[in-house]
Amino acid sequence: MTFRQTLAIDLWHWPIDCDNAQTAALSGLLDAQESARAGKFVHERDARRFVAGRGRMREILSLYTGQPAGALDIGGDRFAKPRLSDGPAFNLSHSGGWAVLAVVEDNSVALGVDIELVRPVDAELYPNVLSETEMAELERLPPEARQRGFFNAWTRKEAILKATGDGLDGDIKALSVSLTPGKPARLLAVSRSIGKLRDWRLHAFSPGQGFAGAIAAMTRGLDISVRHRD
Repeated sequence: MTFRQTLAIDLWHWPIDCDNAQTAALSGLLDAQESARAGKFVHERDARRFVAGRGRMREILSLYTGQPAGALDIGGDRFAKPRLSDGPAFNLSHSGGWAVLAVVEDNSVALGVDIELVRPVDAELYPNVLSETEMAELERLPPEARQRGFFNAWTRKEAILKATGDGLDGDIKALSVSLTPGKPARLLAVSRSIGKLRDWRLHAFSPGQGFAGAIAAMTRGLDISVRHRD
């Protein structure tokens, strides 16, 4: 009997609305560039959430590298995507007071994660984000499920674009994913610039009630297994 090899991905999640003592402690772990970014936020809550996200991310990554959290050299690749030159591949996302971090030991894996708090969105936005295939699937849903369906698609597509480093600058309508609530996350079409359909894997999850989330990994054919950590 042969067993199909899988790629193990750790998924961490934590709240980013911290008290003053926690925020101060996590702030002390940031490097100069991160501290400068925190200082540019207009609203204090956004700055504190940034600090809680990046600081805890450093604590988690230190578990994988064995290096002190404050000493990690988290640079950016040519797409300005945060990375470690000698450590695991990772990706961070936050929304609605929660953060998630996806981590995989293989540094060569293109990895992306995205979460969004499901909230009212003007339906006129849908055609700007969704492909024709996705619009057709969305319109088959009952009206009360369409908001969730839209955010299912949004997080899955954004996770792919974060994996490639393109983020919102990428052509989001060139991707097609499944979006029906309660159904498995599937990638239906990709642009030629980011590889072949069989190279990618998607995993849908929710860090809490009212959230949509997705992990995307370019595994070149390997299946993925997701281990939830906190």
